Amino acid sequence: MGAVSTGPQRVWVFMDAGDTFIYGYPTFYEALRDCFQLAGQELSLDRARAAVSDYMTLNPPRHLVTQERFSRYFRTLYRQVLETLDYPADAETGAGWLWNEWQSGHRLRLFEDVRAALDHLRAAGCRLGVISNWDLTFESVLRRLGVFERFEIGIASCAVGFAKPDERIFRMALDRAGIAPGETWYLGDREDTDILPAKRLGMKTILIDYYDQGHGNGLADYHATSLSQAVHWILREEKERLSASFDFP
Repeated sequence: MGAVSTGPQRVWVFMDAGDTFIYGYPTFYEALRDCFQLAGQELSLDRARAAVSDYMTLNPPRHLVTQERFSRYFRTLYRQVLETLDYPADAETGAGWLWNEWQSGHRLRLFEDVRAALDHLRAAGCRLGVISNWDLTFESVLRRLGVFERFEIGIASCAVGFAKPDERIFRMALDRAGIAPGETWYLGDREDTDILPAKRLGMKTILIDYYDQGHGNGLADYHATSLSQAVHWILREEKERLSASFDFP
């Protein structure tokens, strides 16, 4: 990330990464299916989803604040899910293949409107940051997707030793920006790890719901079905604070 620029204080917009502006395509469930196909057997996506959901319900991904913990958790998830699904080859080898798929980042994509939405925020005078529970591939993923330079601050949990919903990772971002919570926005796809801690600190919040799963429990200040819609709410709310002039419907 580039150094935080000096000058007039402007609107800061922080956001989560996974399922907020980045998504898996093909998905992890399709990666499991591909892993089975390489071993000569078919796997339905419904079975893959159920096995992953069952594992993560019993073993939620908590405290993944170092690369070692992150990799151990997911490699164990891969291996045990493969075993649950009766993988026809060596489960450890299959888990290694799935881990390499993650590390390569080639299954990750930006939602279609993301680049234009980020550029619209920046053109309006907003300054952007990312706070994400991610491993040490985070910077390389942002670079591969072509959005690294759009963010002034980027914080990945495995790089700093804190993971959402721990408020310290949010405070770290605010400290780097030199901004008060009430003057910032936080955008994320989950109420528990994104919206709640940001709200407790006093940040303005938007729940991003690309998958049209509903509006949660109404904890966020706004709900948006895309990053573009979130930009609409931010620019309407912050019109007086922004240096650029826009026509608002």
